Amino acid sequence: GAVDMASTLQLDGTLTVSADDTGADVRVYSATTNEGLHYDASEDELGLLLTTKLKFHDIGGGEEIYASADGHLEINAGTTLDITAPTVDINAATELNIDGDVDLNGTLDVAGVADFQSVVDAQASLTVTGSIYVSAGASVAAASASLVSFRNDSNTQLGYLASADTQAVTTGLVGYNTSTGNLTISSVVDGGSF
Repeated sequence: GAVDMASTLQLDGTLTVSADDTGADVRVYSATTNEGLHYDASEDELGLLLTTKLKFHDIGGGEEIYASADGHLEINAGTTLDITAPTVDINAATELNIDGDVDLNGTLDVAGVADFQSVVDAQASLTVTGSIYVSAGASVAAASASLVSFRNDSNTQLGYLASADTQAVTTGLVGYNTSTGNLTISSVVDGGSF
């Protein structure tokens, strides 16, 4: 039957609840209504009810996992959340939203469309082996001696020269002089395709 104790129970040995292949429910109540722990033996599930938090390191710290609402699971860390595995698979049916900077030390492989709503700032070279589609115009704001070029396998180039300064150009480069407004071609562009 039931045992109701209003004082502290101390067990110095092993606590076993029910028996293997039989099971029993265990309920740990919280000071907040309907929260706490619930082990449901029939479902083989341990539940942290409502907004009950699973804490790590210490109680009251920032490292925790909990459901802030139905359908919303939060994983929080005070400083760093470190995920280590050969493969990390994130399946987002609608959107993957990252608030803050992204530091990528490896290769970014995009199988679909990369849609940049703002500026793409490449600190080194940006190489694209496929097609680039510009739907609303393109502009170049660069320092002196910077250029943008599109090159095929034959090294034939079509490009935009952002500087008015005199500088060496390669075969087939189209240059725009910002001082005179002239569009110049350094030499003849052959019939190669781009």
